[in-house]
Amino acid sequence: MTRLSLLKVDAEGTVLAENDAARELLGTSVGRRCCDAVSAREGGVVHCTLGCANAVSTRGVTVELDEAEVGETPASLVCSAMAGDVVVAILPSRREVPKDPLTTRERDVVALIAEGHTNDRIAKRLGISASTVRTHIERLLEKLHARSRAEAVTRAIATGQLRRA
Repeated sequence: MTRLSLLKVDAEGTVLAENDAARELLGTSVGRRCCDAVSAREGGVVHCTLGCANAVSTRGVTVELDEAEVGETPASLVCSAMAGDVVVAILPSRREVPKDPLTTRERDVVALIAEGHTNDRIAKRLGISASTVRTHIERLLEKLHARSRAEAVTRAIATGQLRRA
């Protein structure tokens, strides 16, 4: 699987955290403005602006660019609101099709994670036990090659298995 670059950005647009893949692609971004670090273009148009992180976080939307360029790298870019911040995911190639897609229930669970629900709240909402929720999370983390709930949400969006309204 292609390495997924991830940034956590506050509503003001400052990069708060990055994974190793993002550091390799963009250089050190923590403390920089996301729009300066990423500077994504699609069709020659720059999509990263000073106010984009604020717009994404306050409106709770997801922005997807399927055929963008980050620097000189062709990429898919997904910026998604999550718990008051913005998660920026950069795939260095076009959308990947997962070999082992998520089940309907796993998609339900990851959608509720994206909304910020705890395991107990997910269990109540879906009418299943917290233990079953943990099992679904373990399986979707494995299928998405994710190490955290946030990364699972971002990968699910990036691979087209989760759509945000």
